[in-house]
Amino acid sequence: MIFLSREELRKEWEARVAAFQASGQRLPRWCEENNVKPYQLRYWLQKQTEAISESGSTHWLAVNVAPWKKEERSNASMVVRVGPATIEVHDGFDPALFAQVAKALAELC
Repeated sequence: MIFLSREELRKEWEARVAAFQASGQRLPRWCEENNVKPYQLRYWLQKQTEAISESGSTHWLAVNVAPWKKEERSNASMVVRVGPATIEVHDGFDPALFAQVAKALAELC
């Protein structure tokens, strides 16, 4: 049996939560495929939600969206700036992955 420090355990579960959120799967299926007990994942999802709530640091961003013409939608993209970082998002992007990248950049910037 391997014992992890609290910090190692927290990091391991942060990675699991991120993988679950990026998967787009429902919780029971993801847990079954990843050999994780659903109550454990729910616990760590709740801890993450509480940590975000306790930080009290909500940042609002202004977004200007230009109207799209129907023929432009197939090649549609947008540029998102988080601090000094720029993300170009194209049609068909993975929303969960985008959320993870934006969160990571917000923490770093």
